Amino acid sequence: MNIRTKEIRDIERLQKYERIFQKLLKNEFFSKPDIWECGESKGLIGKIINILLEEGSIVQQGKVTFQWESSSMDAYKKEWIASVRPSHQLKRLRKEERPREKLLTYGSSKLTTPELLAIYLFAFRDSRQKCDNNSK
Repeated sequence: MNIRTKEIRDIERLQKYERIFQKLLKNEFFSKPDIWECGESKGLIGKIINILLEEGSIVQQGKVTFQWESSSMDAYKKEWIASVRPSHQLKRLRKEERPREKLLTYGSSKLTTPELLAIYLFAFRDSRQKCDNNSK
């Protein structure tokens, strides 16, 4: 398996790959037009399909139709669908899902206790760093 979530550092790129794989992994058979519905660029979709073809995870059945090899499909489902992403990594969240942005947009009543705590801890950490820097 050549395409792994842990190897993609850029959050926006990771989210694009996730949208593509959600479409790719819906059915054992798929076509390029099916995957184009995810809204990502045809070039990126083609690149991913070519990687999957080269590694033998999928086989081409027709001009635009492909089939997953069952073991590869299961492995990619575990990697891209079933695995839970660490939510403590704020960089991996879309901007509108981050606690600070949610606070600014919706107010404190719409945040969970862990989100409010995260904002408080980051604010405390930042102010403490400023105090430490000023005392030097």
